[in-house]
Amino acid sequence: MKLLHESVVRPPATEDTQFRHPDSIKVDSQFTGDIFGTAGKIVRIIFDLARYNRIPVIAEGVESEDVARELIKLGCVQAQGYLYQKPMPFSAWDKSGKLVKE
Repeated sequence: MKLLHESVVRPPATEDTQFRHPDSIKVDSQFTGDIFGTAGKIVRIIFDLARYNRIPVIAEGVESEDVARELIKLGCVQAQGYLYQKPMPFSAWDKSGKLVKE
């Protein structure tokens, strides 16, 4: 499991700000790939904690419709993986972020 906190500038710590929730939680493909096996319980706990704390979850390594459906049931709204698109070199994208057609 990877915790992702994307805050570049951080104010000095005070009692109010000593602990900040991460901006999002990224679930590694080792967990999503085994969502119907032993890792499924861990994935559900991650989603429960994230939901309680209003932290979005990003699922990595989504390779099948079944896994995608299960993640959606758990409340996942962001995912990445071979189901959606295979990795591509930066040269496949133009400067505006659009896919360049060959």
